Amino acid sequence: MVQDRLQLQRMELKHIVDERLARKVRVFVRTRLELDAFAANCNRQFYLVHSLYLN
Repeated sequence: MVQDRLQLQRMELKHIVDERLARKVRVFVRTRLELDAFAANCNRQFYLVHSLYLN
């Protein structure tokens, strides 16, 4: 079986960001991602997530 070397090298960094930077992140993400089925069906087109992963 082939070993997945990418997972052995994975690092995870977590940051607390202020509201100003969070707004900039939202703009960046909206230009690059599509709503998932759950958010697309919500009235406000979002739901709370406490983690963001950018690969």
